[in-house]
Amino acid sequence: MGVVRVVPARRAREIVGVLGGLIGVLFYIVSQFAGEVGEEIEGAASLNVLLSSNFPLLPSAWAGRTLIAAGEGQLVPLLLFGGLFVGISLATFVGCLLLAERLYYDGWSNLSGEAGRKKRPEVASGPREESRSERTFEQVFQILPADARAILYKDMRLFFRDLRNLQQVIFPLALAGIWIFRLFTDPPETELANELPAWADSINSLAGVGIVFYICVALSSAMAGSGISREGKGFWILKLAPISPLRMLLGKFALAYLPYPVIGPLFLLLLTLIGGTPPADLLPQLGVILIAGAGSVAITLGLGAAFPRLDWENPQQQQTFRSGCLSAILLPLYLGLVLLLIGGGGILGALVGGAATLGFTLIGWVLAIAFTFAVCAGMLTLGARGVAGIEL
Repeated sequence: MGVVRVVPARRAREIVGVLGGLIGVLFYIVSQFAGEVGEEIEGAASLNVLLSSNFPLLPSAWAGRTLIAAGEGQLVPLLLFGGLFVGISLATFVGCLLLAERLYYDGWSNLSGEAGRKKRPEVASGPREESRSERTFEQVFQILPADARAILYKDMRLFFRDLRNLQQVIFPLALAGIWIFRLFTDPPETELANELPAWADSINSLAGVGIVFYICVALSSAMAGSGISREGKGFWILKLAPISPLRMLLGKFALAYLPYPVIGPLFLLLLTLIGGTPPADLLPQLGVILIAGAGSVAITLGLGAAFPRLDWENPQQQQTFRSGCLSAILLPLYLGLVLLLIGGGGILGALVGGAATLGFTLIGWVLAIAFTFAVCAGMLTLGARGVAGIEL
């Protein structure tokens, strides 16, 4: 109650959610480095540091001595320290309850006193000049139509305003940090990789991008969410806007796809410089991420638009049962087929050898690109029909 007197209730809820996510990530990081940390802190010195917290005037010390007295059957210390601990706990609880009640009623009285005040609308003195960031945005995404670019710009601004979106980004960023740290401290051995046959080295090259692709998928899901469902009850504004459903989905597709060409190359370059990946594998790995990312985003976005949920109260309720089940089926199937086309072409080329190696490899890439294009076109068309069928 004291916090919401200073911070708006919605913003306070978002901050608490972010702090909860940070605590969860902290436990995950500790579990990943428990072995290294345990070897450094175990010993008599660490035990002495812990024992120094057993200060007699601390309530935690009273609770500990209460448990010891109960275990040893000592009635007097049990009643003394137990009574002190229970008494101060009840006093703290009652005091905080009364304070929260007082703050609650004071807040209502202040609200009723300010109900009649009206804020004067700000009158613009002239046309607003376009900022430098907006000009840069227009130049970078010039390839998109103007209405799709407007949807992309709107979603980007809303993403950074809502702290609940930041909570979803915490875990992939922590995972990326742990992965980078492992690359610096424990670089993979390249001697064994050099002894692999050509077809096995092709599979190993594709498997190396798995962690990079997962980080991009996590960031993409955090940025785009469930697509149309993220609009919630305010979707009627977009519905009445002079923009086609396909252009609307195109703008949201651009936002969801953004981590793949931006974050993916950076991590792949880091994997090449530190992880010992051959530089010749950098371009094929980037191609796998860009192709598979486009199809994955199209499937998620298209199903979310075909089966939307706009009446959610909690952001965790944005995805419907049908879109979730179909995504769980279609995404692994699509990724498996794309990897089979790309990897299969490389493996056949390596087995045949000679001049046919390049031919089989190119055929695999062309088929994967054509299949991804068909998936993107089909899923976005399906989603556009779903958006067009939404009634206000």
